[in-house]
Amino acid sequence: MPGYYFVWIQVYFYDQNFKRFYVTSGIKATVEQYDNMFNGARTKIKPSNNDKFMSIIEMLAKADALNDFKICRSPQSFKDKWKGVKSSEGTTYGYSANLNDCFNAKISELDEAGKYGSVETFKNTRKALTVYFGKEKFNKVSLYEITVGELSKYENYHYDKGNNSPGLDFRNLRTIWNRASALGKVDINDYPFGKERDGKFVIKEGEKIPNPLSTEELKKFFDWIPNTPAREKAKDIWFMSCFHFGINLKDLCYLRHDQIKKDEITFVREKTKGKRKTKVITIPRTAYLDRMLKQYRGVGKYAFNFVHYKLHGEERYKKYQKTRRSLDKVFGRMANVEGLEFSEKLSIYRARHTFANKSNDDGMDIAVISKALGHRSIEQTEVYLKAMPTDKLKSLIENAMKI
Repeated sequence: MPGYYFVWIQVYFYDQNFKRFYVTSGIKATVEQYDNMFNGARTKIKPSNNDKFMSIIEMLAKADALNDFKICRSPQSFKDKWKGVKSSEGTTYGYSANLNDCFNAKISELDEAGKYGSVETFKNTRKALTVYFGKEKFNKVSLYEITVGELSKYENYHYDKGNNSPGLDFRNLRTIWNRASALGKVDINDYPFGKERDGKFVIKEGEKIPNPLSTEELKKFFDWIPNTPAREKAKDIWFMSCFHFGINLKDLCYLRHDQIKKDEITFVREKTKGKRKTKVITIPRTAYLDRMLKQYRGVGKYAFNFVHYKLHGEERYKKYQKTRRSLDKVFGRMANVEGLEFSEKLSIYRARHTFANKSNDDGMDIAVISKALGHRSIEQTEVYLKAMPTDKLKSLIENAMKI
């Protein structure tokens, strides 16, 4: 537009080691308009220039607020927070300081590595953040805007909706921040995650831990005779997990014939594949497991017939997901079966927690339990054991009241 110029804001950074720099207001004005707004008495500002003047004043206040060590530790972080980083601006392997770029790059990496479950979680986090920021703004959000304060606001946003802390979203954001930082796309000094004493954001442990089955529930379930093939299969899979170190459903689905030895089965946990440290699980063979291997014998390379042997990659993962959803539906219907009353909804995940808690209650060494579960530490196992049934908690109160 002839005669119009962008109005720039000059920033003298709080740290005098950096030179002054400029950021644009995005507002255009003629020399005459600029002089009327800033080189004369404010009482003489023309009504036609007033809206532009107020917008520029608001931006000056924004610049003043950003010029703070706790918010921006470098001129670049100031600029990124000021304008929002455009998508694909200076990417490395797809990563930039733009949040959406980083999500796209990470999802592509996981897809190429065949980590389809992780692909879903990152897509879900991206969708949740898009709703939180709004679609138009999300495309411009900089990693520098993912501050301790913004993370706390996002957590409260979920609490206000009646949800638990979105721990998985935070872990995915942390993964992206780490990757972008390693590639030099963002300054590690602005890293928002860490310890509370350092003023960083602390990701809370998962709050929804399924309770294990009580001894009474476990015996009742084991003695129960299913009246349909689907229920029989669901029960067999549940006890295969519960009796054998809480083996994960995905590991059962992908277990191969060549991993079954004379006295044991040995496999790498699917959850740890592609990570720096994989977890090799060794489970002794039992009469129950041998019966299941015979009853549900798979054709081709897989030990069980839960996924088709010709499926690979994403198609195999989709079949596993279909098996898991089918089991969830059957477990859900079991709640209405006479003689099968559970304290909460039955799930394959409760089999894993039941194994851990029953072993602990029976006096087994927690270090041995931890190794059997394939946990990276005893602390991780202790999280499982915190899921104490309500009746046990109640017994503590009743015991304390015995005076």
